[in-house]
Amino acid sequence: MFSERFGKIWPLLTAVFDKCRRRNSSVIGRADRNLPTPIEAVREFEYLLDKIDTAEICTNPFNHLHIVNFLNEKHLSTILQDDQIHFEACENTRELIRKIKSRNYVVQGFPGCVTNIEEYLDFIESGEKKTTDATKEGCGIAFRIQTYKTPIISNLMMFLNGSECKAAMIRKFKVQDEAVILTAIQKYLTGYAISPHPDGRQKCMTYLLNINKDDSVSEFDVHTHLLKFKPEKSFIYDAWKKNSNRDRCWVPWEWCETVKKN
Repeated sequence: MFSERFGKIWPLLTAVFDKCRRRNSSVIGRADRNLPTPIEAVREFEYLLDKIDTAEICTNPFNHLHIVNFLNEKHLSTILQDDQIHFEACENTRELIRKIKSRNYVVQGFPGCVTNIEEYLDFIESGEKKTTDATKEGCGIAFRIQTYKTPIISNLMMFLNGSECKAAMIRKFKVQDEAVILTAIQKYLTGYAISPHPDGRQKCMTYLLNINKDDSVSEFDVHTHLLKFKPEKSFIYDAWKKNSNRDRCWVPWEWCETVKKN
């Protein structure tokens, strides 16, 4: 899903394009550090550029791409079988976090999440409902991979952070501003939930790729909701347009209606 996002996410692989903001070089894509994409990565994944270029832009409820079977069977199978990303079920949350950390993940600050592992475990083990602040629905924790053990996945990440992929997405949505890209693989644990929201003003585009082992994930309410305001709240769109120098706020679920789930 590539979109100017307004919704709720539970991504495995996620990326953002930030407008006119240069951040520490360790957290932006190769394209923004003047590093060329390795030729072997381009050769292996250039088929993704065709999928982006030929995809039809959906306009409801906002401009976005919905690309089915984005990865080919070989690459999808590699990710699904990779022990760094998918591994056996754990008896409890403490064991899960231990396994995640042993696979080169670190805690990543994120809306709706705490960054202190013990604080998160206390919340989970107490069974109490907790939120990080009034605009969030829950309290989760996020982990991001720092280094990739499997060469194919490493090449995929270098490609998705590279100039070829960045150019294809910017070209597709006719982005005019200078932008930087960040693509990363993350895991969000139980409790992560955030309210409906548009991207911040500094972000020109978000894309996400959810990769699940089987269809059992459909039994859980973890999918992206593409939303629009209910008619009685649609005046907020005008307020946002008229005040483009101010960031947009998060809103209650009851103000919105779901147009699509992914």
